[in-house]
Amino acid sequence: MVELAEALGAPVVDNGWRTNFPTTHDLECSFLRATLLREEFGWSKTMLSAAFSMARAESGILGPIQGWLTDRFGPRALIRVGMVIFGAGLLLFSRIDGPVGFFLTFFMMAVGTSLGGYLPISVAIVTWFRRRRAQALSISGMGMAVGGLLTPIVVASLSRFGWRWTAFASGILVLVIALPLAQLMRHPPERYGLVPDGEPRPFDPSIDSGP
Repeated sequence: MVELAEALGAPVVDNGWRTNFPTTHDLECSFLRATLLREEFGWSKTMLSAAFSMARAESGILGPIQGWLTDRFGPRALIRVGMVIFGAGLLLFSRIDGPVGFFLTFFMMAVGTSLGGYLPISVAIVTWFRRRRAQALSISGMGMAVGGLLTPIVVASLSRFGWRWTAFASGILVLVIALPLAQLMRHPPERYGLVPDGEPRPFDPSIDSGP
């Protein structure tokens, strides 16, 4: 039972860091895009910083609602919705031509990364692990660090192909890779006849008692 629980819980951790990867990766890239947007559209630093402030405020406002949605629909549903919004936001971002489109698409990406990011992934992980919960969460959090390591590749893409093509390609990658990974999230272990860490299942008279 322990081996089976760990066999099902390990992919949750693995997919957790893989799903954390694109959301943090996009946060790193947003600062790079800001420079190019300012050069192309002549926007002020104040306007660009307002978009980043809006994204951070969104995370704080959405937090309690996101917690309720996670309890109501489960982490997998939230991650799927978040990845769709995030990917669509990147695709639409590649087509912006003014401040309104910029703010709307930036807000979409912020909502998508919140819904499909750290909170629902952590909820899924903590239901599978008790004794090694900290280790599981730390492995999942590695996706955030790995996302930042790809910054040089993004810089090369922005320099060679431009920010529009890079944003469009990033949106496609999110929908093609991160969205299917969300399907592999399992929550909670009891749904699969297991308990966290593979511990013995408590006696349930409705299940364990004879006829």
